[in-house]
Amino acid sequence: MTMTRNSTSVELRNLRRTFGSVVALDNLNLTLNPGELIALLGPSGCGKTTALRLLAGLDQPDSGEIVVGGKDITHVPASKRNMGMVFQSYSLFPNLTAAQNVAFGLRVRRVGRVERLKRAAELLELVGLGEQRDRYPHAMSGGQQQRVALARAIAIQPDVLLLDEPLSALDAMVRSQLRDEIRRLQIEVGITTLFVTHDQEEAMAIADRVGVMRSGNLEQLDAPPSLYARPATPFVASFVGTNNNLPTIVEAGGIVQVLGRNLGIAAGSDELPVGATANALLRPESVSVARADSATAGLRGTVSTTSFLGSTTRLVLKLDAGQDVLVDLPSTVAREFAAGDEVIACATTNEVVIQHQERVVIEDV
Repeated sequence: MTMTRNSTSVELRNLRRTFGSVVALDNLNLTLNPGELIALLGPSGCGKTTALRLLAGLDQPDSGEIVVGGKDITHVPASKRNMGMVFQSYSLFPNLTAAQNVAFGLRVRRVGRVERLKRAAELLELVGLGEQRDRYPHAMSGGQQQRVALARAIAIQPDVLLLDEPLSALDAMVRSQLRDEIRRLQIEVGITTLFVTHDQEEAMAIADRVGVMRSGNLEQLDAPPSLYARPATPFVASFVGTNNNLPTIVEAGGIVQVLGRNLGIAAGSDELPVGATANALLRPESVSVARADSATAGLRGTVSTTSFLGSTTRLVLKLDAGQDVLVDLPSTVAREFAAGDEVIACATTNEVVIQHQERVVIEDV
């Protein structure tokens, strides 16, 4: 379409930002490839929004560089950076129609009336609001208003699109729909995008790569499947997805026993000596369940509850050893089990992430 532009690279180099004694960013390095959507994910206070604000020019780093398209813009004012932004609050002008809101940035840039109305109409069609062009914000739903805000951000043909928790004010169904719309639109326009969120499902669903942040540091930056399957640190393993934390002891050869199986210790785990007590972080889908009267190896327990989640069902098992274990099974398999059934649980993976039992993994949530 006519609004597509050459995609731009972004580099955040050794960015440091402090607020008094609080270190918001601790020498952050992050590169966004042209046309890539990167999501920054992490608990409150981890520094993800600070990174976005520095890139937008709404705040200044204590040290480091911000390079966009090969140009150092660290000290360039926000108004000169050509960034498109979408916030949690829709931030639309209540006295302007949808089309006028979308065209506002073009008007400020002195684009001719015919051209800006044409571009506004194209973008409203692109976000599915062509028939709503003459409506005012108060007559539109939250999801529609956020679509207008997205169209307005893209209308100025920005070098980079910045999305700061854009879906958190919406209900679940609208959030899911608009999440997919943002990804479709971002790919179609081909714009380099930084998406900040605390919602891991959002990040994993739409990003090319996800960066998990903690205490001003980037713990891991990877494609969603790799991030989930091969977490680089215990923090990433704990923060992304759901885990069972099962006590174990480190044995010779880097082995731990989990649910009756000897498993290898995954890269990124705490380096603990032989004999050290640890927690094995085991995903619910990496646990199998069999009837207690079967010959399956594992640990015995009882089904406490079952929760139907559509294509999968989550079982909560109470092991005879005292631990609770979450198990995610295909619903067609899980229907064979009910609360009170005696079962055997076994790990189905070959390696697990471990951490020292006394280590606190997630803070500020």
